[in-house]
Amino acid sequence: MKASCSILGAWNKATTTGNVLHLRALDWEEHAPISRWPTIAVYHPTEPGSVPFANIAWVGFLGSLTGHSSAQISIGERLRGGPVENDSRFGKPWTFVLRDTL
Repeated sequence: MKASCSILGAWNKATTTGNVLHLRALDWEEHAPISRWPTIAVYHPTEPGSVPFANIAWVGFLGSLTGHSSAQISIGERLRGGPVENDSRFGKPWTFVLRDTL
């Protein structure tokens, strides 16, 4: 499956207001089955210290690839792969880490 997502971060003189602008496009192959069911899910967690956030992904996707929270945090991953010797099946899945960050 081919994926090639676009991400843009701009701020200061690069924007008309000087504010931070985060753009994210999930440019998945149009014929990939996952592309048929995009969704924006808004969560209102009740855990102390948590804030509402929007997760932009697909129906049934449990983690986050991109999203924005009411704490003015936005994320957009870019999978680049790394050295195989750093791979492990232990730890927390990175898509869950991103969701928890929001």
